[in-house]
Amino acid sequence: NRHVEEPGAVALRNYLNDIEEVRVVDDFTLVVRWKTRKTQDENGKEIFQMKYLAKSVTGSLRPLPRFVYQYFADGTKIIQDDEPNTYRTNPVWAQNFSHHWANNVIVSCGPWLFDGMTDREIRFRRNPDFYNFYAALVEAYEIKFRDSPDAIWEDFKSGSLDYFAVPPNLLGELDLFLKSDPYKKQAQKGLKIKRLDFLARSYNYIGWNEVNPLFNQIKVRQALTLAIDRERIIRQNLNGKGMQITGTFFPYSPSYDSSLKPYPFDPDQAKQLLEEEGWYDSDGDGIIDKLINGKRTSFRFSLTYYVKNPTTKAICDYIATALKQIGISCNPKGVDIADLSAVFEDKSFDAVLLGWALGTPPEDPKQIWSSIGSKEKGSSNAIGFANPEVDHIISELEYEYDPQKRIELYHRFDAIIYNEAPYVFLYAPKMTWVYRQYLQNVFIPADRQDLIPGANS
Repeated sequence: NRHVEEPGAVALRNYLNDIEEVRVVDDFTLVVRWKTRKTQDENGKEIFQMKYLAKSVTGSLRPLPRFVYQYFADGTKIIQDDEPNTYRTNPVWAQNFSHHWANNVIVSCGPWLFDGMTDREIRFRRNPDFYNFYAALVEAYEIKFRDSPDAIWEDFKSGSLDYFAVPPNLLGELDLFLKSDPYKKQAQKGLKIKRLDFLARSYNYIGWNEVNPLFNQIKVRQALTLAIDRERIIRQNLNGKGMQITGTFFPYSPSYDSSLKPYPFDPDQAKQLLEEEGWYDSDGDGIIDKLINGKRTSFRFSLTYYVKNPTTKAICDYIATALKQIGISCNPKGVDIADLSAVFEDKSFDAVLLGWALGTPPEDPKQIWSSIGSKEKGSSNAIGFANPEVDHIISELEYEYDPQKRIELYHRFDAIIYNEAPYVFLYAPKMTWVYRQYLQNVFIPADRQDLIPGANS
């Protein structure tokens, strides 16, 4: 599951708040001015410094067409007597932008031109006038909507899809299909299937809502990690297609501290840690309990997950069984995507099983881990995590340009997260990507250092 934010989302404020001015010079020139801080270089000379991420964020900005967003649907101008500062400070403009009619249509596709859609697919064709000739390498592109991985797999088998990321539960189906007579006939017609296996830039986790008194103690969260056999999940639920991880960064990035080893599967140690925090079965009902704020409280909670993902459901069922062994009652709660997004935004869950897709270096932990978002509705810090030293590290990373010092800060950050155990880091998935042989130049970046020196993806 990928967390997707609206343009006005809390998460994006972490990156855009320090932009002071955006100015269009001409059709090909955009100037972005950032706030700076006054500091000193190694020689004691006074300098002004931008945030480390300023250049990369500037490069990722996508300007919106003024000739659309300045107008109502009937063509009248939203602000009649406008001037450049109107679109930075005018509350009427801001309100109309948030609910603009064009938010429900595709205004621009860059290298592609919108070519129609149905409830089953959306079509694009190449834009011959786009400034980057190589941005679109084919004449047309179709995206098909399906309800489940099984339905996508059937389309791929029939030859109507060019590529497919095979989920773990369908790997056996893939092996059988490659031995079948229908596939052999396809291969003879130039539809041979090729395969790539690689570690995805993502990870799956269980997040504990630290506002809930069940999860606000470090030893309790460590115990929960010790009680869950992550290697078993990888072996049985993923058919081995995963890697145990210890933190939030991509395992092949220098920011990831590989000296930290995954917590072992140790239910006995988990029970001991829980007892040290006062959790034991006082009434013999099989569920541990504790006196919290003067009230005897049983360790019962709901684990929210996306109901239409069969792999996730199986993992949650196993977790409920594993935690029962140490006296904890976990109720798997499958919900649809709308409800999942709502409880994440409202922070109204006990625990949640989700995944984060990772960006490329330089990594910025602020979005997920800064205490600024711990109580903000809609922030990516949905679990309410707050740690003063982590906040300090995040602050240091914002203006640290020395590569070695950045790695030291990342590793210290990793060590704190490892100890605090705000998530159970379940695994980084190993992807199996299959595609038809007529697709050319498909490769793993790390395998082509001649093309992309230093690639670790």
